[in-house]
Amino acid sequence: MEGVYTLPIEVKFGEKTLSINPVLIELPRGLALIDAGMSNTTDQLTHRIQETGHSIKEIRLLILTHQDGDHAGGGSFVVEQSGATVCTSSLEARPISGETRPRGPEENSYPTVPVDVELLEGTVFRTLAGPMEVIETPGHTPGHFSLFLHNNGTVIAGDALVIHKGQLAGPHPKMSEDMQAARKAIDHIAEYPVRDVLCFHGGYTQTSPAALKELSKSLS
Repeated sequence: MEGVYTLPIEVKFGEKTLSINPVLIELPRGLALIDAGMSNTTDQLTHRIQETGHSIKEIRLLILTHQDGDHAGGGSFVVEQSGATVCTSSLEARPISGETRPRGPEENSYPTVPVDVELLEGTVFRTLAGPMEVIETPGHTPGHFSLFLHNNGTVIAGDALVIHKGQLAGPHPKMSEDMQAARKAIDHIAEYPVRDVLCFHGGYTQTSPAALKELSKSLS
């Protein structure tokens, strides 16, 4: 996909080594980074960005889909390196900026970063891959959101969708605050002409509105 890059990063969760996938998107000027990985994976993030032919210093927008440390933990480093404008939803801004503590145990904490822009449903960013629209997808966390690239039919799902054992799935129930809301969020994504999904956990897969609706039904 022209102007869109996944940045696979290996992280350890207990005894498991898993891949997470921030997304880099070319803007008319500079870059947008969607999610920043963990505070201890910033070297990998920097290397993956270099592999695309770009530099972390080119990042102009840091868009954090939600507060969890594997998404927001590297945010402070990215801002230190680039001076990027930090964007997230109003509910997620509170823990990301340090006004409240991120959910979960103390070890989930990370260096805070000031939030510059609070995003709303329907906010559109101009990118070289076309318009990219904010979709509110709460459930995994209260202010979680995803992004939709209109020209490609691609959803950048954050944790609203994951790939589990090779299949597209909803967010992990034990790690989500409201599965009923998460199911409705998948229905909301299905209102868009979706052709494929970039999942933070699992990477790329093809899908369709009909398949997403069936997935939603299976969660109810």
